[in-house]
Amino acid sequence: MDIEDVHKRLMNFVRQRCADKGFELTTVQSFKHLVEEVGEVARELSNVEMRPDKYDEGNLRKEIADVILESMILGTTVGIDIGAGLDKKLDELYKRHG
Repeated sequence: MDIEDVHKRLMNFVRQRCADKGFELTTVQSFKHLVEEVGEVARELSNVEMRPDKYDEGNLRKEIADVILESMILGTTVGIDIGAGLDKKLDELYKRHG
């Protein structure tokens, strides 16, 4: 599945969920969700050293996926073309470090 397919599928889900729940997704809400998901990644990574009995690699993978998806949603709320934005950023990275 390519990034555009993921993005389309994700935004269809988000729009349907918003309609079902009766609210409009805002940039602020989207950012808050992203920060929450980043915090969940941080918690799981902290568990590696501080609470190894609580560490769950499968959960870490899910939380990282949540961060990626929430980043895509946030980008959409501010009008970013996700595919074009990623291509541009990768080009910049290769020019700077490649």
